[in-house]
Amino acid sequence: RRSGSGAGRMSDLRGKDYLTEKEAAHYCGVCLRQFQVKRKEAGIRALLHMGKKLYRRADLVKSIEKHA
Repeated sequence: RRSGSGAGRMSDLRGKDYLTEKEAAHYCGVCLRQFQVKRKEAGIRALLHMGKKLYRRADLVKSIEKHA
């Protein structure tokens, strides 16, 4: 059984170079759906590893700084 909103699980992304799609959306400060729709436009490339979409933290930072 899950409890809470998930914010606690997302609160500590320090030390992670690659983030899941949900973590990447959280890191960028947007909902998952907005991230999915806007990521290509923002120049954020997904990597596929073992069937999971991963995103480089460095790419997220570049996109945030470029579009800020």
